[in-house]
Amino acid sequence: MDTTVAAVGAHRGTPATPRDAAPRVLDAATVGERDRLDFWRTTVCDRFIDLEVTPTGGPLRTGRVESSDVGATHLRRIASGPHRFVRTPQQVRAADEEYIQVALARRGSTLVVQNGRETTIGPGEFVVYDSSRPFTFVTSDDFEYWICLHPRRSLLLTRAEIDAVAAVRFDGRRGVGAMVPPLLSGLDRAAAERGTDRGKAIQEIV
Repeated sequence: MDTTVAAVGAHRGTPATPRDAAPRVLDAATVGERDRLDFWRTTVCDRFIDLEVTPTGGPLRTGRVESSDVGATHLRRIASGPHRFVRTPQQVRAADEEYIQVALARRGSTLVVQNGRETTIGPGEFVVYDSSRPFTFVTSDDFEYWICLHPRRSLLLTRAEIDAVAAVRFDGRRGVGAMVPPLLSGLDRAAAERGTDRGKAIQEIV
């Protein structure tokens, strides 16, 4: 097995942070074809949460994840070809942390299913979902998302309030939803300024 695969796999369980000394950008295209799928599945589970990761457009050719963190909030950019991502009941029960996640689509169309509800998001739209419940993402073509993972325990929201917004499509270009893309951009900039007074201040706020 490629040594890069083994190095990434050492952090499985909770999304990796800079404290893990893990690379900020992981690209499946840099791994040989024999190990590429294992590397990609390990990368996705390491950088996000444990999932069943299934490419559906033939052999995996490309897959890229960029990671940054502000306090306990994890920011990820992921891009690849057609996929099916499933969070199973078994993975939910085995998790040691629960996250509320926001996925902002940058490219491609994605079907999202959770709590018996389903919706489809495209570029500029986003969806909220809960890692403590099973869910499914199905992409029909090449895709790119910007995803924020925030610990559920730090949010003053009831289960019913979270369930009410899970798998609901929001427009990130107008109305209240238009606040989300600038927020993600601001958090990403704060992560880039890690170690500066500004970056430390933002981390304390988050």
